[in-house]
Amino acid sequence: MKIKIKTDKHNISLAFPTGLLTGKFAISMAEKYARKYAAEAMADIPPHALEALCAEIRRLKKIRGQLELVDIVSAEGHEIHISL
Repeated sequence: MKIKIKTDKHNISLAFPTGLLTGKFAISMAEKYARKYAAEAMADIPPHALEALCAEIRRLKKIRGQLELVDIVSAEGHEIHISL
C-alpha cells in the first residue's frame, strides 16, 4: 500500500506491505476495534467475511498489480493518492 500526499510545502510518501494490512493479525485487530466502536454497523458481518474480503484483496493485487483506491486533488492543488 502506498500513500502519497503532495502539497505546496510537503511531499510525503509512505509505503506499507500489503500483507501487513490484509494479514490475520490486522483482520483480528480491525474486527476487535470495529465491534467496539461500530457495534451496530458490524452486527450483521460475520468474522469469516472479513477474512474472505482480505483474501480477495490479496488475490486481486496479484492479478491486477497496483490498484488505485483514492485519488483526490483539491482546488488549492493538494493531492492525495492511496494505492494498493
